[in-house]
Amino acid sequence: MATTASAPVTASVAAVTLEVADLEAARRFYSAFGVEAYLRLRASQEHSDPDGFVWEAAAPTPS
Repeated sequence: MATTASAPVTASVAAVTLEVADLEAARRFYSAFGVEAYLRLRASQEHSDPDGFVWEAAAPTPS
């Protein structure tokens, strides 16, 4: 019986959409971190980062 080795699966996120109350302030905030290429910002009255939501960046842990 033949067996096959399983290849690791890698996943990535191309972009994240955030709704922000102040679009221009959000653009300035995220561009300071150099991540604006990965974000899509949309004006909204919902809560998000420059508006008070706390995020934490973390690297994946090796398995």
